[in-house]
Amino acid sequence: TLFYPAYALGDSMYRNVTLTTRENIGSENNYGINLFISVPVTSGFSLRSNISGYQRYIVNSINPGLNRSGFNYRATLNASYQLNNGLAAEAFGNFNSQRLGAQGNLPAFITYNFAIRKLLFNKKASIALMATNPFNKYVNQRTDLTGVNFTTSNLRQLPYRSFGINVTYKFGKIEFKKDKIAEDANLTSPGAQ
Repeated sequence: TLFYPAYALGDSMYRNVTLTTRENIGSENNYGINLFISVPVTSGFSLRSNISGYQRYIVNSINPGLNRSGFNYRATLNASYQLNNGLAAEAFGNFNSQRLGAQGNLPAFITYNFAIRKLLFNKKASIALMATNPFNKYVNQRTDLTGVNFTTSNLRQLPYRSFGINVTYKFGKIEFKKDKIAEDANLTSPGAQ
């Protein structure tokens, strides 16, 4: 992102323009760890989590004084509960920390989902009701950028709330069988004769 007090475009002159483009300005290295955890709490209730964290190094070849490094992490949690009569409930949460960028920090954000599923017709079909971020109309993302001669702060409001119905049906049965390998007398071991 670059700031121009005056910017000519065609035969027009614009004042106080911020121009954002994508460029390969250097390199990036990430070193971290990813952990997956699954805990069967009871026969019908289970928890699963995925946690990752990494140190990020951004090397700016255009302006070496703007090299940056910082720690980023992400965590998810999934809880599922199997009720009677083929009914299951599930909740999922996802948190992404603030992420380091070349000129500032990209925003942290949280998303979450709820679903309830009913198996039908001897588990050949299912219907599910789903909700994503039902309690928040938007996911708010504030981005702060700093560059030569400017600092800017933006707020994006992503309309993330949604509701849905999912219907599935399994047709037939797929089986994979391994073919028998014909024995070749030339491949038998010498002691077997």
